[in-house]
Amino acid sequence: MSFSMTKNISIGIIEDNEKLLNNYSEFFQLQDNYTLSFGFPSVDDFLRNFDKKEHIQPDIILLDINLPGTSGIDGIKILKECFPKAIIVMLTAYSSNSHIITALENGASGYLIKGMSLHDIKSSLANYENDGSAISPNVAKKLIEHFNQTKKQEEIILKVLTGREKDITKCIVNGLSHKETAEQLNIKASTVNHHLKNIYIKLGVNTKTALIAKVMNKTV
Repeated sequence: MSFSMTKNISIGIIEDNEKLLNNYSEFFQLQDNYTLSFGFPSVDDFLRNFDKKEHIQPDIILLDINLPGTSGIDGIKILKECFPKAIIVMLTAYSSNSHIITALENGASGYLIKGMSLHDIKSSLANYENDGSAISPNVAKKLIEHFNQTKKQEEIILKVLTGREKDITKCIVNGLSHKETAEQLNIKASTVNHHLKNIYIKLGVNTKTALIAKVMNKTV
């Protein structure tokens, strides 16, 4: 799903820490281009209490991992079934490779680490509109390190992608934006976007984040 940060965006939040849930909710309610869709302390509580007539359908869902009952990791697929077009961004204290990769594999479009300022969280969500990714810098670093440890994956990619597609995939996985990729390869940004569409089709993904996750987990 794509959304415009200049238009009103509805956001849902699932966070079991009451103070954090209130802080996130109050912050986004005060932003001119955001509307709070819902705020629940768990996925299970969401399932029990979400009312389509009462609540606005969310464009974005901020989701914690360590939740009572159904975990955030398992909750991704549940929420995707409820809101197929919603962007799910993990907002959690967990930063291990296994948590990151599993969340992205399950359908999360972003992964943010708690401790970020509220304005940095908002900026990360804005980055999704620009680059198709909402990932904390330290998470991006972990993904790059993980990629560097799995060089054999490159051999598999070579069999699936063309040379130019491979170059673009490497740039994206190494954290470059679409614009930076174009500059790095001395091509137009529109050319990068064109190749990315073909890469997504070949690898069976539909977002930049999913592309990174697939390469990281050696499932290409």
